[in-house]
Parts: sequence; C-alpha cells; structure tokens
Amino acid sequence: MYSEKLEEVISAALADGNLTEQKRKIIMRRAEREGEDADEVMMVVEARLHNLNKGQTEQTPAISEAKKNEIADGDFIEIVICDTVVTQELWKAVMGHNFPSLIFIGDKLPVNNLTWEESYQFINKLSALTNKNYHLPSEAQWEYAAIGGRKNRGFIHAGSDNIKNVGWTGVNEMKPVAQLSPNELGLYDMSGNCYEFCEDNLVEDPVLNGTKNPIVRTKPTDFRILRSTPFDGSEFSIGDRFFTPINLRKTNYGFRIAL
Repeated sequence: MYSEKLEEVISAALADGNLTEQKRKIIMRRAEREGEDADEVMMVVEARLHNLNKGQTEQTPAISEAKKNEIADGDFIEIVICDTVVTQELWKAVMGHNFPSLIFIGDKLPVNNLTWEESYQFINKLSALTNKNYHLPSEAQWEYAAIGGRKNRGFIHAGSDNIKNVGWTGVNEMKPVAQLSPNELGLYDMSGNCYEFCEDNLVEDPVLNGTKNPIVRTKPTDFRILRSTPFDGSEFSIGDRFFTPINLRKTNYGFRIAL
C-alpha cells in the first residue's frame, strides 16, 4: 500500500469508475511529491480500475518493485525495462491470483516454475490493462541492459567483478529480488537468481549489437533464449547464453518485462 494521502487521492479518483486525464495528472503529481515512481503508480491504478469495473471491490496490492529504467544509445531504440524480474506480488496485482505452479513462494520472490509461453499470460494481461505494449526483452536488449548500457564499466558480471555482490548462484533456494547491488543502470539480479526469458528464437551465432534492438526470427523454432543464471547454477559471465523449449517448465525459470 502507498501512503495514506496517496491512497486517498487514488480512491477519490476511482470513486466513479472513470479515470480522466485530469485525475491521472493529479495522481502522478502526488506520487512524485511522495517520491514514488509515477509510472509504476499508474500501473497499479489501471489494475485497480479494471477490477472495479468488473465489480471487484478489493484493491490490488501496490507494486513497489516495478521501477523502470530507460535505456538508449546510438542506433539502439529507447526501451524501458523493469529493474527486477516479475515478482509474485506483481503477478498477483495484475492477474488477481498467484501463479499456480510455484515451487518457491513469497511476495518478493520471482514468479518461478513457469514456461516461456506462460510468461505471456501476464504480459498480455498487463498490456491490456495499461494499453501499452509490454513484452519480453530481445536478447540484444537484455545484454545491453546487463552490461550497463552507456554506463558500462566493463565488469565480468552485471555490476561487479565479484558475483557475490550482484547475483545469487550456488545456493539452495530462490532469493527475494533486489537484495544485492544493482548494475550501472540500477537493474538487479541480472547475474543470478533465475534464468530470464528473452523474446528471440534460438540462433547459434546472433548479432547482438545490431541496430534497433533486433528480435531474432530467422527461422521457425520452438526454442527461445535464456539469459542470466539461476540460484542453483554456477558463476557465469554476461556473455553466457542458454535456450529452452517454449513449453518447458523449470523451478529456476523467471522473466523480466520491457516496454
């Protein structure tokens, strides 16, 4: 939940089930005044409005971890990428229930034990609620974000040469998000905790520094790219990459969204 005052402003704005542009501006100004991410707050407000219009009276939990980071450089188009993988709290806020096949359970834990296809249940619902085009990051987008974009300092891992500073690896269970240090762009856990789905088809030797954040679709395939490394995996470098069938479910699979 947000502060009492911000909750009052949101409740008043949604009282008649109609969110006008003026009301949006009032909510965003109040959110910024209180140090909240205004775009994040509006994601929650849109979800609450959807639930109200469907006759649901319970408020959707606040999404405190869904801060976003704009990334742009040269020929790369500007993207917005969440600073953490999708948590169970965020999943519940959008979907109205937790993901049914979880192995590790906790609001601040990543959604886990899902398939690439199932990640799009959430992405499609969030896109419909917000009228925005959320998606998985392309592999090029993911790697560019992981190395720190224009702020890249050449670390072996995403934010440090010491994996223990930035990523959970070689441990027995999944950890809550954003417990370790972020990388140069403020993104957490890009070097450990769970594998992260990318949009691209499996290609053995992709060009990841091409223009316009290319999504690789060179041939039909049922395999997609994974990046990062899981909590139960070994230390890895940013350049390491893996793949998965789109319908394979694993405990250490998770996902991060982009816009």
